[in-house]
Amino acid sequence: MIRYLLVIIVGSLFFGFKSEKNVAFEVRLHWGERQIHLNDLIMYEGDSIQISQFKIYLSNIRFLNEGKTVYKLKNQYHLVDFSDESTTVFSHNIPAKKAYDQVVIGIGVDSVKSVSGAFGGDLDPTNGMYWAWNSGYINWKMEGTIEGIPTRGNQFQCHIGGYQGKDKTYHDRVHHWEGRKMFMVINLKKIVPVLIKREKYEIMIPGENAVSINEVMIENLSVHE
Repeated sequence: MIRYLLVIIVGSLFFGFKSEKNVAFEVRLHWGERQIHLNDLIMYEGDSIQISQFKIYLSNIRFLNEGKTVYKLKNQYHLVDFSDESTTVFSHNIPAKKAYDQVVIGIGVDSVKSVSGAFGGDLDPTNGMYWAWNSGYINWKMEGTIEGIPTRGNQFQCHIGGYQGKDKTYHDRVHHWEGRKMFMVINLKKIVPVLIKREKYEIMIPGENAVSINEVMIENLSVHE
C-alpha cells in the first residue's frame, strides 16, 4: 500500500512540474465576421471577388513580462501560406517557468534578414516571397480577381515589401496576452475595398502605395484568444 502511494506521489510530482508548455498560433482570413478560404466567392456591392493567393510572414515572436523580453522563439520566421492550410497553424514549446503578459509578433521580414541575402526553409526564394531584383523579401502577398476592374482578367496583385527608410513595411505588433493559443484574424473586407476605391490594382514594388496599403492591413489584423 505504501509503495503504491509513493508511485502516485512521485508520478504526480513528475508530471506536475513539466519543463515546457505549448503555445499555438492560428491565422485566419475573414470577410467581416465570416471566415473565408482561398477562391471563395465574395460579393461586394454587386461585384464578385475571389482571393486566389494570400501569404504572409510572421517573425521575431517574443514573449514579454512587464515590458522585458523573457523568451524568443528559436524558429524566427514563419511563412503562412493559405494554399497550404497546415501552415496557418503552428506551435512551439517554451519554458514552463516563463511567465508573460505580452507577445510581440513581427509582420514581415526585418531589414537585417532582408539585406543578408536569401535563405532556406520558410525563407527559401522558391516560396515566391523574395525579390531577387530588389534583394529583399515580400512581407505579404495577396492576389485575386475583382469583377469589373479594368485589368486583364479582372486580376489584382499586391506584393508588399520594402525595408529601407520611408519604404519600410515590416511592423512589430504588441499584444497583451497570457494564454496558450492565439487566433490572428486578417479582415479582408476592410482591405480589398480600399484597393477598389483608390484604383490600385497592382502594387508590386516598395513605395508609397505599398506603405499605405500595409498600414490598412496592419490596422485590420486583430488578435483573439
